[in-house]
Amino acid sequence: FQPMKANFGIMPELAEPIKDKRLRYGAYATRALNSMRSSLEEAKELNFATAR
Repeated sequence: FQPMKANFGIMPELAEPIKDKRLRYGAYATRALNSMRSSLEEAKELNFATAR
């Protein structure tokens, strides 16, 4: 087993290319957090208590 670093190759490209590695990975992280927040908001709208 060889551990592997995070691979951003499977993620869609950013709208604007960013050359600075820190800024680029920061943009990936921000996009991921926004996506997660959106998913959580959608999940809040579902009422799981009645789905028994």
